[in-house]
Amino acid sequence: MLVLRIYRGLEGIRRERRGIALGVFDGVHRGHQALIRALLEACQKDQLIPSALTFSYEAGFGFDRKPVGHSFIMSEEERLRALGETGVQEIFLVPLTDDFLRLSPSDFLDLFVA
Repeated sequence: MLVLRIYRGLEGIRRERRGIALGVFDGVHRGHQALIRALLEACQKDQLIPSALTFSYEAGFGFDRKPVGHSFIMSEEERLRALGETGVQEIFLVPLTDDFLRLSPSDFLDLFVA
């Protein structure tokens, strides 16, 4: 049995060989499901850990540091549960903090991918 790991934040992340689907995943609709199915197939082929990276808007701000001006379809816990049911082995719930938003692309990859 595979164990689902959920990382809440950037602390304690082990760099491993993983494939990552990145998105808000609000609603985990058919498009999200198709993306994750493709991720699972690619990860199986290349022996990678299938993972999803999504965002926490706990401070109420989006990527542009402006207040999120809409409601979400799912709560964070509902989103984590729905993502966990897709077959991914890891979920990264990353808060949209100033530190995270300032990461360079290479620093971002260094956090997650070996």
